[in-house]
Amino acid sequence: MIIVLFILFLLLDFLTFYLFNKDVMAPPFIFCVMYTVSIMFALTEYKEWELNTYSITAFNIYLGGALIFVIVGYLIYKLNSLNYKNMSNYVDNTSTLRCINYNKYFLGLLIIIDIVALLLLIKDVKSIAGSGNLTQTLENFRQISSYSSDYQLPGHDQQLLKIITVSAYICMFILINNKLALGKKSKTFLLWLPVIIYILYSVYMSNRLYIIEFTAGAVVYYCLLKKVQNKYKNISFKTLLIIAIVFFVLLLSFSLFRIFFGRTDTTDTQGYLSVYIGGPVKLFDLYVKNPVYSDFWGKETFFGLLGNLRSLGLISLNNYIPHKEFRFVNGVGIGNVYSAYRPYIADFGYNGLIILQTFFSIFFNAIYFAMQRHQYYKKPFLIILYGYVVIPVFMHPIDDEFYRMFFSIGFVIYIIVFGIIYIGMTKKIKIKEF
Repeated sequence: MIIVLFILFLLLDFLTFYLFNKDVMAPPFIFCVMYTVSIMFALTEYKEWELNTYSITAFNIYLGGALIFVIVGYLIYKLNSLNYKNMSNYVDNTSTLRCINYNKYFLGLLIIIDIVALLLLIKDVKSIAGSGNLTQTLENFRQISSYSSDYQLPGHDQQLLKIITVSAYICMFILINNKLALGKKSKTFLLWLPVIIYILYSVYMSNRLYIIEFTAGAVVYYCLLKKVQNKYKNISFKTLLIIAIVFFVLLLSFSLFRIFFGRTDTTDTQGYLSVYIGGPVKLFDLYVKNPVYSDFWGKETFFGLLGNLRSLGLISLNNYIPHKEFRFVNGVGIGNVYSAYRPYIADFGYNGLIILQTFFSIFFNAIYFAMQRHQYYKKPFLIILYGYVVIPVFMHPIDDEFYRMFFSIGFVIYIIVFGIIYIGMTKKIKIKEF
């Protein structure tokens, strides 16, 4: 079954590529490609994980969930395309990328805040994890904070993370935009500092997913801006190859530098990547064969929202960490990450999965194709924000990032912070700017 599933997803990759006018940034294409990659890595452990016993239930959910996303996306695409033959008709012939002048004084203030935030985080991580070298500190911190709600970072670290994250995304967008617009004339040194600090912050939080997500956001920025530079023509094969190489190098780094993130296992690179990228394929199969259901409404799906309601005193609920159970195959652990479908089923059953997956598709496809129709290249802030919010489409084969994180007060704060920092970075002033 798993081999048939892989072949069907390969077909979906080609189908979505042509259905959506060869647009590699179309959410249905991204969605299908990411699942194809996940299944491909799972197949490298075909014998060890006993994938010959892959269940028809897991098969149907993976395929059915993809079809929901693609069909809904295609309907929205057609609704946005009723009055024109293709998206290029909506682009001005004079459209071009323009250099974004940024306020170096505001950027300097951001860098100072980011450095202070990083130093505070290092101090707080060491206070939880104790003394030791970097690897020992991060390993202790990850173990302690992951399994106990009593040992979490102070609130100021979580709030400062918003500033660091937003400043990194905005600076990366400006870097890419100005590089495409100006080429070698682009000045980049100061803009790279928030990006570097964000990576270091991710290291000390022992969270590599932040870096993976940030890279995905950068790829989105590049592809959308490159399309404008090319007068809305499709991205060349050479560009796609470069993007593929970047992701390949990132995946290797994901394993090779795991020691810096507090991971001390000695699994080889191929096996390590198979567990983290392909593991959810087998884990979801194990889950549907032996499901675990939540003991209260939205426990896994709406973790962020329930936490906000508890903090506001609107519901009576004990603090909890949304860790899922670890599972094993032939005595070998393959983790506790089950794809985004797991929380949907655990909280709301199969009918809930259909509803949540449909809304997930409506949300991202509606935003993306509305952007295409309404000349997104004239609204840099919209592109910046989209590069951040689209991450759940990339992460869907791994875990749910949409309902758990975006349905919360924290996400609203992120949007506000994006607006404030973007205005501060790009507001025209009389003093000299870069």
